[in-house]
This record gives sequence, structure tokens and C-alpha cells, in this order.
Amino acid sequence: MSKKCIKNNCKAWALVGDDYCFSHSPQMAEKRQQARQKGGIVGKNPHDRIKINLEPIVIEHGSDIKKMLVETINLVRIGQMDIKVANCIGNLSNILVKVIEITEIEEKVEQIEEKILKKNE
Repeated sequence: MSKKCIKNNCKAWALVGDDYCFSHSPQMAEKRQQARQKGGIVGKNPHDRIKINLEPIVIEHGSDIKKMLVETINLVRIGQMDIKVANCIGNLSNILVKVIEITEIEEKVEQIEEKILKKNE
């Protein structure tokens, strides 16, 4: 039968055959230390988990974004890029696509306005 850890205020389930949870069991001290070390190796910064060196790229057109996303997808698929970094690239790419579209529309509107002004002169 499952039971709660007997450590004060701990709400975690006790390990099978133990009165304590993983975090409080004296028998798990070495495994907790190993887990902390492993967590420290991975690090908190997503850039620590990238196994490749990415060079800055110039993005001016949709085709540049497409190329970057294809590269990102492939890096994730072969395990060389952390999924969080890839998600960030995807989200920023969506924003950049919208900015490029707005910029193109603004440029077209300016061209049309110039033609109208020249026609009216």
C-alpha cells in the first residue's frame, strides 16, 4: 500500500519499502548526489546544450527563414540542437515573417502613394 513520506511537511509518496521519498531517504543519498551532478552538467542555459557552433546569419527574405528552419529541423532530428532552442527559433521566425510582410506592404504603399502624387502633379 502506498504511503506518504514521513519527513515533516513532505507531501511526496514514500519509496516502496521505505518511509521516505527519494528526496529525503538516507538510502538514496548517493543517487541524489549523482542526479544533482548530472543536472549541473546539463546546465540551466539552453545554449550549454547545443552541441554545435552556429554562426550568425543574415535574414532579409522569407527564403532565408526557410533555409534556417530546415537547418533547425535537421539539427533537432539528429539530436544536435535542444528542442527549447529550436522552439525559440521557430517563434522568433514567425515574428520575423510578420515583420517582413509588414515591411513589404509598407514599401508597396509608399510606391503607390508616389505614383498617385506624380499623377496629380
